Amino acid sequence: MRLRIPSPDPQPRFGWAPVKLTVPVGGYHGYKGDSRNFVDDLKGKSSDLVRRLGMVGYITKGLAIAGAGVLVIVAAGRSEPNKATGLDGALKTLGAQPYGAALLIAAGLGIITYGLYSFAMARYPKMLMSL
Repeated sequence: MRLRIPSPDPQPRFGWAPVKLTVPVGGYHGYKGDSRNFVDDLKGKSSDLVRRLGMVGYITKGLAIAGAGVLVIVAAGRSEPNKATGLDGALKTLGAQPYGAALLIAAGLGIITYGLYSFAMARYPKMLMSL
């Protein structure tokens, strides 16, 4: 019986599960914003402003997460895993496109909107008390 020593893989593989999950997670955030399910996370009656902030913020956050995931998957699929850079690389790639500056401004405003919604969510959380 021969003992086989595994040779190192010329193309290192990384865990695909986290990468493949970024697109569905981004889709979930977009769905949560579009369907307004985030309103259930707030206690009491939320204002129209809070609902709009949450809707725009969740949709934009979902697009940013999904976009980063797609770029990582594309870079890894082309056997260029060193070009898979995450959200930073996704934003740089987006900025290099013809309408990149306008898209980056829209993405930035959307993420700021999500941040403002997060302040409202911190102020009016739905807390469950257990005895």
